Amino acid sequence: MIDLLEPLTRVPGVELAMLCARDGVPIASCGRVSGQPIDTDFGGMSKDDGLAAMTAAWTNELAEVVAPLSWSPPTRVSLRGARGVLVLQRMESAILVVLLSRGLSPEDVRLSMDATIARIERTLRPKPSPQSPEEIPTASGQTDDYPAPFPFDSVEAGSESGAPWVEDNDVVDDIPPAGDS
Repeated sequence: MIDLLEPLTRVPGVELAMLCARDGVPIASCGRVSGQPIDTDFGGMSKDDGLAAMTAAWTNELAEVVAPLSWSPPTRVSLRGARGVLVLQRMESAILVVLLSRGLSPEDVRLSMDATIARIERTLRPKPSPQSPEEIPTASGQTDDYPAPFPFDSVEAGSESGAPWVEDNDVVDDIPPAGDS
């Protein structure tokens, strides 16, 4: 996961990029702040642990606040402080946290964060197994010999034209019979 976060930390002004679970457990982090030696406070927590816990608590509180209004939970949140800007973006199963240096706007990293989230979600998506057209399962779970939307595309359906309702010696014309509209 760190290799997916590294391009985001190369953006000028990004101090830290971290991915944490929705319950506050840090998954991966990289950047200048996380590269320093880990100092723990009296609880034995590192800075990444504290930031991940605060991030999860904050996003859960925001989701609870807007829930009575029938709004969806916010997907992107920023907090501007004296030392910099904290930008959070919720994903399906995690939260991307970016710490910016002073003077930068959250909009400066919006595109980079979207690209990072797309890369992370792409790697988490299961890869489809290669199947031959004969092994494509149908809605009932059985394989079908006809991958096309209409099963009467084969010659076995009754005539050379492939359609069972057309006889071999019928003439096909686009003019409807008289009286039909």
